[in-house]
Amino acid sequence: MSDSKFTRAELFELLSASYSPEQIIAGLEQLAQSDPAVDPNAQEFPVDISDRLEKLFSLAQTTLDKSKLLEGSGNLANIQTGAIDMAEWH
Repeated sequence: MSDSKFTRAELFELLSASYSPEQIIAGLEQLAQSDPAVDPNAQEFPVDISDRLEKLFSLAQTTLDKSKLLEGSGNLANIQTGAIDMAEWH
């Protein structure tokens, strides 16, 4: 592994303890929507991508938890959109 990049396999291995491959891909696709420099299909990623994904997942979980408390249940798509909107402003 170089100092400034993760390979796709290294990124998935790093995050696999907490997230499924589908979640990681979805996170990359969400980051790509707000940052054209992120290619969800890339074979290499800057090392800060793992931190960015962790923040996105954390915000999504926090938003989901708050929604459950406030509404008892919520529309997952709206919750995810809200989390992404929050992430873009932070």
